Amino acid sequence: MTKLTHSEYIAWDYLENNLAKNPKLTVHKISEKIYVSSATIIRAIQKKGFDGFLDYKNSFKIKSPTVENEFSKNANRFIQKNIEEVTQTINLLEVETLEKAIQLLNQAENILIISEGPSASVARMMTNKLRQLKKNTFEYSDPDYMILFAKRMAPSDLLIAVTMFGETIAINTAAKAAHKNKSRVLALTTNFGSSVAELADCVLLSHRSQAKNIEETEDLSSRMPLEVSSRILLNLYEVSKEDGTIRK
Repeated sequence: MTKLTHSEYIAWDYLENNLAKNPKLTVHKISEKIYVSSATIIRAIQKKGFDGFLDYKNSFKIKSPTVENEFSKNANRFIQKNIEEVTQTINLLEVETLEKAIQLLNQAENILIISEGPSASVARMMTNKLRQLKKNTFEYSDPDYMILFAKRMAPSDLLIAVTMFGETIAINTAAKAAHKNKSRVLALTTNFGSSVAELADCVLLSHRSQAKNIEETEDLSSRMPLEVSSRILLNLYEVSKEDGTIRK
């Protein structure tokens, strides 16, 4: 195992002594508390053998209470997986991050939402909702089109990348093109350390369960976390338009 630097050791020591007590801590909050960069925290976690912050967080295994019911063992596994993804995604949400995402939506003259595969249904839902809220919104899941229109974006535009793992080549290419044009980028993903997260001005994280279910398709296993975070974002966007804030 690679040796930790001094800053990485400080980060790891703080994680080991505090995260189990306060599972709602985020990389951003920890970074502010111990005065090291988010990248240093992620490197420390990866050197200790974890894929990233969510993988490390999951090692503490916040267990759902066991409930007596009439479902089979396999049925309960599927139910608990969905409960985990919804609960943990909500736990990952930060008011500061949501405020920033809402600000990006408010300021955008045009919004381009891009996705591929199972995430496309989430992108379509977001597009329809934003159009209802009078935002000029376009959605593409075709790789060539998303890159083409990303290259035409203006600094006043917003690109929203909806991607489970954050490593889809076409989506990242489009995000780079938008970034080059000084457009803002909002990423909805489960992978904080992904390429798209590195490119984004704001990252809205979701939690993807590692549990496997019998004959579970990629379509069934992938959409839930992104659906939860996207719906909460859009609901709070409506709240902010009505109340002027999402805080108390």
